Amino acid sequence: MTVSRTDFIGGVALSVGGLLVSLQAMDYGLGTLRTIGPGLFPFAAGTVLTILGLLLLLSSLRGGSGAGEPRPPIRWWAAASVFGGLVAWAIVTPRFGLVPGTTALVLIASFAAGRPRPAMMFGLIVVLCGGGVLLFVEALGLPLPILKL
Repeated sequence: MTVSRTDFIGGVALSVGGLLVSLQAMDYGLGTLRTIGPGLFPFAAGTVLTILGLLLLLSSLRGGSGAGEPRPPIRWWAAASVFGGLVAWAIVTPRFGLVPGTTALVLIASFAAGRPRPAMMFGLIVVLCGGGVLLFVEALGLPLPILKL
């Protein structure tokens, strides 16, 4: 029997992490389905994470889908671009507003795909900025500035 070691370790890590999140969420109070408490969403997310981790763990014990096959190399530049975009959003948004923060996120994270296409970036900026303003500012009423000068 071939065991995929990386999937096994990943499955254990996901299961333990999900279990810890679910246990911690119990301290916040789950509430009921009619009056949802602050711990219900973290509890549900932790439970889903635990189940997915267990499925990955079981898959690794059966040999997994790619056991014994070489894995493709990690694209560190892509991961750094996405992480950098999130960091830029977190820094720019409080200082300059939602639209500049989202624009910085898209411009930096788009380098993850290699050569970014300007038309695609512009369209994504328009859709994400518009959707963010409609969802967070208009629908949810969050006190998030759209544009600070």
